[in-house]
Amino acid sequence: MRKILALLLLLAPISAQAQSVIRIPNSHCMWRAGNNPAWALPTLDEAGWETYANWKLNPSQSSYWIRCRADLATLQNTTTPAIAVNSLAAYQLYFNGRFIGSNGNVKTGIPDVGGRSIFQLPAGSFKMGTSLIVLHANSRPGLSAGAGNGRDIVTVGSEQDLQAYQNSERLAEITQFLPVAACYGIIGVVAFMLLGLYLSDRSRPELLLLAIFCLLAAMLRLETFFSSFPWHIGGTLYFSLVAVGNLSFPFYIPFFFVLTHRRIPWFYWVIMGASSLLSLAILAVLFLPPAVAAAWVTPFGYDLIAEQSLVSFTCAMTVPFYAFWPWRKIPPRMLLIAIFCMLWAVVDLVWFVLGDLYLSGFFVVNLTEHSYSDLLLSRGIATTVFLTALLALLFRDQRRTAQDRAVLAGEMQAAQEIQRMLVPATVETVPGVKLEVAFQPMRDVGGDFYQCRILPGGTQRILLGDVSGKGAAAAMSATLLIGASDLCDSLSPHALLGKLNQVLCKKQLGGFATCLCADISPTGTLTIANAGHLSPYRNGEETKLDSSLPLGITQAAEYTQATLQLHPGDKFTLLSDGAIEAR
Repeated sequence: MRKILALLLLLAPISAQAQSVIRIPNSHCMWRAGNNPAWALPTLDEAGWETYANWKLNPSQSSYWIRCRADLATLQNTTTPAIAVNSLAAYQLYFNGRFIGSNGNVKTGIPDVGGRSIFQLPAGSFKMGTSLIVLHANSRPGLSAGAGNGRDIVTVGSEQDLQAYQNSERLAEITQFLPVAACYGIIGVVAFMLLGLYLSDRSRPELLLLAIFCLLAAMLRLETFFSSFPWHIGGTLYFSLVAVGNLSFPFYIPFFFVLTHRRIPWFYWVIMGASSLLSLAILAVLFLPPAVAAAWVTPFGYDLIAEQSLVSFTCAMTVPFYAFWPWRKIPPRMLLIAIFCMLWAVVDLVWFVLGDLYLSGFFVVNLTEHSYSDLLLSRGIATTVFLTALLALLFRDQRRTAQDRAVLAGEMQAAQEIQRMLVPATVETVPGVKLEVAFQPMRDVGGDFYQCRILPGGTQRILLGDVSGKGAAAAMSATLLIGASDLCDSLSPHALLGKLNQVLCKKQLGGFATCLCADISPTGTLTIANAGHLSPYRNGEETKLDSSLPLGITQAAEYTQATLQLHPGDKFTLLSDGAIEAR
C-alpha cells in the first residue's frame, strides 16, 4: 500500500495546470480506410474522406488513416513541443508529413498498453501556422476499441503540460479503480488460500476449481488496474492474459457440480464451450497471421462472438440454483454454503445483465460511466464478501473432514491390530507338513483371511477366504468367520463351510465371502471343500474342484468335498484373487 501511495504521488504533479494545451476535436479530423503511405503527405487532396467523429470499427477494414489540421500559432513559444495521442489502437504518428513515432505494431494491429503516449517534436514546430497531424492506425477486433475510444484523439502543447494532464487523467482512473482493485486483490489472496487447502487435502477437487476461478477473475480485473500506470505493457502479453482471464467459467461451472457430487448436464457443457469462444477469438487475433485471423474470426463477426459469450456468462449464473436443487433436500452442513453460492450468483447475474450488456451496446438500462463504475465496485465488494465467506465455510468443512478422518484412522488402526492377532505371522503345523504364508492387505485392513490349526488326531486344517469389499467392514466379516471356525474342529471341511454360511447369513452384514477349507491327515490324505473360491494348485497345476455358492448368499446353500492323496514333496498352493489381480 505504501508503494502504491508513493506512486500515486509521483503521478500527481497537477498543481501546475495545463496552460498551453490544445485538444483537437475529432470533428476537425478526417479518416479513410486503407493502407496508402502517401496519405501522410500534407499536399493530399482529402476529397472523399469522412469526418472522424462518425468513425466505427469495420473488421474487414481494420487499417485506416486519420488526418487532423489545427492552427497552433498560440503555442509558438513552446520550448518543448509535443503531441499526446489518446488511442487504444496500434498506430504510426506523422507531423507535417514527418514520421514522429509509433505505438504497437501497425502491421499486426497489436497495440501496446499503458506507457507514455507523448511524442516530442523539434523545437519551433508550432511556428508554422496550420499544422497537419496524421495517424496511420490498425484496430483489430478484440484488441482495440478504436483510435480515439470516444475521446478527442490528439492533444498538443508543451511536453510538461501534456505530461501533467496525462498524469491527472491516470491518477483519476487509478483512484476510481483502486477500491475495485483492492477487492480483487483480496480475491487473489483467497485463491492462494484455497489452493493451499487443496494441497493439504487433494481429495477435494472443488477447492482447486474455485482457486483457479478466483485467480483468473482477480487477474482479469487487476490487469485493467495496472494498465493505467505509466509503465509499458506489451500488447501480446496483455491481451493473452485478458484471454486467459476470460477462461474462468470452465472452472466456475464444474465447481458447483463437484461440490454437490453431481454430474454436469450436457447443456452446461455447451455453455462452457460458448463462454470460451471469446478467449479463443482473442488468441486467434493475437497469434494467427492477420489474413488467417480475419478469415476465421470475421465471418462469424467478433461482435457476435462477444455478445454470445456475454449471454453464456449470464446463463452460467444459473448453475448454483440447478446444482443445489431440490433446495429442501440440501444437507444441513451444506446449507450456508448453498446460500452464499446463490447470493453470489445473483450479484453476478445483475452485473452481466446491467454491466456487460450495457458495454456490448444493448443498453438494457441507461447507465452512465459513473454508475457503471459504481456497479463494478458493488460487484467487487459483494464477490469479495461471498468468496471470503465460502473460504471460511469450506475451511470449516475441511476441519470436520480431518477430524472424521482422524477418528476413522484410529478405528482402522484398532481393526488392523485385531486382524494382526487373528491372522498371526506364525502358523500351527503338524510334523511332515511345511506351511509358508504371504499376507499383504491392499489397505490397512482387508477382507482376505486365513487360519492354520492342528486338529485332534494330528490333522492339519487350512482355512482361507476372501470377503467382498475392502476396509473395516470386510475385516470385521473376516473376523466373524475366523472366530466361528475356532469352535468347529470336529466338523469336516464341507460341514464347516455350511456352518460358516449359516453364521454369515444370520448376521446379515451384507456382502458375501468365498472360502476354501482343506484338512491334511497324517497319511497325506487331503480333504477339501470349496465355497466359490479360486481352485488351488498342486505342483503348479490347477486342481479342479466342484465349487458351490459363496458364503452369505443363501442359507439353503450346500457344500461338497473332494479327497486327494498327497505324496512326499508335493507342493499345494491356496490363494485369493488378490494374488492374480495384483500389479
